[in-house]
Amino acid sequence: MNRGVMKFAKLTALVVTVSSVSNAHADESVWLTMRNLSLGAKVSTSSELDRGPAKNAVDGKLSTRWLSKPAVLSWLEIDLGRQTRVGGVHVYSGQGETAPINNFIIQYQSAGQWEDIPSGTIRGNDRTAVWIKFSDDISVCTNRLRVLVAKTPDDITRIKEVTVWPYLAEGIPALGRGVEGWVKPIDQDDVPLIYLNQSGFNLHRPKRFTAPTLKDGTPFIVRQRDKKTALFSGTIRKHIGDFSKFNPIGDEEFVVESVGHTSFPFRIAPYWLERVTYQNAINFMIDSRHYVGTSAAPIGNSVGWRDDCHFAFEVNTLVAQYLSNPVAYQRMPGQIRYRQPHKLGLWGELRPYSGDAPDIVKLIHWGTDVIVSQDLRHEMLKEQLAYFLYAWPWLDEWLPQQNYDVVSEYAFAHWSAPTINRKYAFDKSLEHNLLAVKKVIGTTKGEMPPGHSLQPNLLMYEVAKRQGREDTEKYFDAAFAQAKWMIANLDWNDPQTTKGQRQSEHVTMTGLAHFAAQYPHRAPAGLRQKIVAWAKIMVRRSDNMWDFRKLSDRSDWVPSGAEPTMWNEPGNVVGFPACLLSAMQVVEDPQLNDRLQQLAYSHMDNAFGRNPTGRHFSYDARREIEGVEIGWYSKYGRGVGMLEKARFVLEAAPKKEHYPYNPAAANVGWSEGWVNHNTAFNISLAYFAHHDTNVRLIQKRDTIDVQLHAPLNFELKVEPVTLRVAADTGDTEDVTLKEMRHRSEKFVGKIEVAAIAHSSPKIGDGILQIKPNGSVEAAYGFGYLQRRDRIQLGRLTTPTLTDDAPAAGKRVRQVAPEYKGSDVFHSLYLPREWQPKRERKFPVLVEYTGNKWSPSGSTGKLADANLGYGLTGGDRFIWVVLPCVEKDRKSNAVEWWGDLKATLDYCKVNVPRICEQFDGDPKNVILCGFSRGAIAANYLGLHDDEIAKLWKAFITHDHYDGVFPVSDSTSTLVRLKRLKGRPQLICSAMGTGKTRQYMAKHTSLKNLAFLDVPVNELFKIPDGKIVHPHTDLWMHIDSTYRQRARKWLREVIATVDRKSQP
Repeated sequence: MNRGVMKFAKLTALVVTVSSVSNAHADESVWLTMRNLSLGAKVSTSSELDRGPAKNAVDGKLSTRWLSKPAVLSWLEIDLGRQTRVGGVHVYSGQGETAPINNFIIQYQSAGQWEDIPSGTIRGNDRTAVWIKFSDDISVCTNRLRVLVAKTPDDITRIKEVTVWPYLAEGIPALGRGVEGWVKPIDQDDVPLIYLNQSGFNLHRPKRFTAPTLKDGTPFIVRQRDKKTALFSGTIRKHIGDFSKFNPIGDEEFVVESVGHTSFPFRIAPYWLERVTYQNAINFMIDSRHYVGTSAAPIGNSVGWRDDCHFAFEVNTLVAQYLSNPVAYQRMPGQIRYRQPHKLGLWGELRPYSGDAPDIVKLIHWGTDVIVSQDLRHEMLKEQLAYFLYAWPWLDEWLPQQNYDVVSEYAFAHWSAPTINRKYAFDKSLEHNLLAVKKVIGTTKGEMPPGHSLQPNLLMYEVAKRQGREDTEKYFDAAFAQAKWMIANLDWNDPQTTKGQRQSEHVTMTGLAHFAAQYPHRAPAGLRQKIVAWAKIMVRRSDNMWDFRKLSDRSDWVPSGAEPTMWNEPGNVVGFPACLLSAMQVVEDPQLNDRLQQLAYSHMDNAFGRNPTGRHFSYDARREIEGVEIGWYSKYGRGVGMLEKARFVLEAAPKKEHYPYNPAAANVGWSEGWVNHNTAFNISLAYFAHHDTNVRLIQKRDTIDVQLHAPLNFELKVEPVTLRVAADTGDTEDVTLKEMRHRSEKFVGKIEVAAIAHSSPKIGDGILQIKPNGSVEAAYGFGYLQRRDRIQLGRLTTPTLTDDAPAAGKRVRQVAPEYKGSDVFHSLYLPREWQPKRERKFPVLVEYTGNKWSPSGSTGKLADANLGYGLTGGDRFIWVVLPCVEKDRKSNAVEWWGDLKATLDYCKVNVPRICEQFDGDPKNVILCGFSRGAIAANYLGLHDDEIAKLWKAFITHDHYDGVFPVSDSTSTLVRLKRLKGRPQLICSAMGTGKTRQYMAKHTSLKNLAFLDVPVNELFKIPDGKIVHPHTDLWMHIDSTYRQRARKWLREVIATVDRKSQP
């Protein structure tokens, strides 16, 4: 055939997919002897990737696939081995239920030439399983077939299987015959009674399910879909099962099973949520644009997107998405091409973007251009311009300067204007001056969320400051006044201030949290407490089997009203994670934060099927979202927003009739997609990315290690990330980071460093020129959603706590056998010189951490202990941080001793065990601690004769048992007698005078050393993580004080005489 001209038939009734199996019109017995002619056949192809060879397309398995290299045209040839009359084929393509081949032709070879099969010529396909019966008007007699693919979503052809069927008068079998892994269409009766996220879960993040019909104490297991072996087991409590600790490494599908019930299959992978939603989120924003999306018809009450009114917050959320994870959006394939306006004044005031701009940048440009071009002065539309201006430094690569100039002039000119020049539907604004305090609380329509002007004014403050405007402070003052009013007047107990705002609820909390996180020292009094109070109420209202935040503390689950349209709330459910994750930036209580994170994921799970219907919120979810088995009951025809052809439409969420558990309510209430629902989903994606991103710099001898955790590892292929590292010399260098390993959440790289004295640095030469005691920083993301790390050279960096196996130079989490299945653990660091099963014995440094105390940044967590590493520098010592066991014996206590007996027993059992397992020297075990841990040196370490025998010496910093104000003087002296002359190094940033006097009164000072540490002189507080002189990080900086402490430690270890011990 002439490959330059390809003719495609429209998708006809001959193509039957997973959503319609009417092709199975013959009796099933007809197919019993029919053989798939392609199974194991010889194949050839235009191209293939190593991980997706062409043979996968004829291996009888839907779990494998042929992957082509990117190309405009790809083909797969199947050698049938002999001349046969073929009756039709099944073609399974795509990735999960996404990325099917769109335009393709089935060809057959005749007399050495390739001929098209008219009934096998398909265009516009959007299904991943296609049933094609060849028309009887042509006899396809051949020994070779070819699938010629002309269009896919990204020029990569993904074919899981092609089954070829011989001709029979009755036709060809239904889809699913002749392959492994076929899943028939699901109806409501097939929805399992174990409700969970149908698609999958993020690695190392909460994973929970709901079993409404199963009793407390019912056991459950997690296993591979096609195997019976339990990989994880647990017990259902309050109808909830939790398998968060199950974090497998692999690509398998899993199911939850309990007393005869089996869940939908799902996967667990790094950033799975992001993998299946990022592109979909952008697809929706592309398709739903006004005038230029999938519908060109003008729509009433629409601005940049169809049916958006004035309160969809499109630019706000798109900017947040980009700021939070720029590389992910830059990597996406481009779909948007600039179109000139067909009518003057609709858009076009902003000059076009560069053609290679990411789609998300083009969407930001679109939304901004429409507002300015149509002179839209509504306060909430003006607010969107602040996001464009704020993000400009990270957009200007693709946008002309004229864009910024036009938007800046317009925004500053109209920001405080109180009047508008047209009417807006659902408008509740009293006036449109954005410097005025907004006191109106809108209805459940979502048209007036409390504090909507707060974040925009903070952004305008930054823009004005960047421009050097004389009126800069008035924007901050407006934000301050607005926040102050909200603190005084919003009653979180009133549902109208929270869930009652439906899809617009996110605006309130993200604004408040932005103020508290970005301007902690300038925020109005009570702001932090206001956010914490909100968090506690949200947690209280989520105490149910769905981990679902209810409308109120009463029996009201979701908003409802008198009209049929009151209320559809998918936007509230998927936007709520943004509220929770933004609040986590401010909340300091680790247990409260853990629950907030759990709820953030449970609400996304709700949208993916962990709800009383068991369905995903999108009708087309099975086709568009990898792994989803069943979507919403229906979609709303054309609808006001004309979204029937748009991708990733969130149709509906369960209604009051469905809760707490009534799946029989079925398709009750209103179902209609809306851009305002999807933008709420988008803002949650932004805050998930910010929550999951972490940058870390680690100084080595001649290099600096650069580490990045970010939602970027979506695909199997390895894609490096470039991060810019900057020194205070003015030098900047780009560092290429690669995945640490397959399916790793971490990207790693390193940069060589060299000291610079007086000359100017050579930027971009691959070597970072540094000052000997200067600073280096790196960041990912931009603006208020950026994550950064800054290190002071010459300082140690405590190794990150991991779940890896113990090894030299690693700090790992270990769970003692007695606490298997709990969150009680200790940390273990093996020195760089350590090797297994050698004769050498290593001294052991055992540490207890400080209490959780927010003014100093102390979290009370083992992961944040630093003193022991500072003392050793990672060499020569085994370093162990022991827990105080919480009273429920299920977790580590972050304040005081928890269950005292359990804490003491943990130490008595595990210190000897660690010495035995890892070649620790039981004659050289030193106990140290900071703050609470300093008190623990005596309070725990000398608590009784048995535990006192473990130690050779003690090191304390800041506080001392008996001197600390709440110490019990009688029991303190009993413990002190057990010291029996052993060495102690007593350090303090507050002075050791009182401790010296106390010790002189009650014991000999002979083997005691005192070290006053002037922390305020060592650091210019605040200095990075050091925000208070009460810190264990002083040991990480090279100083005479650290040298003296290390010298003392060396001398103690060198002393072999232990006669003074009991």
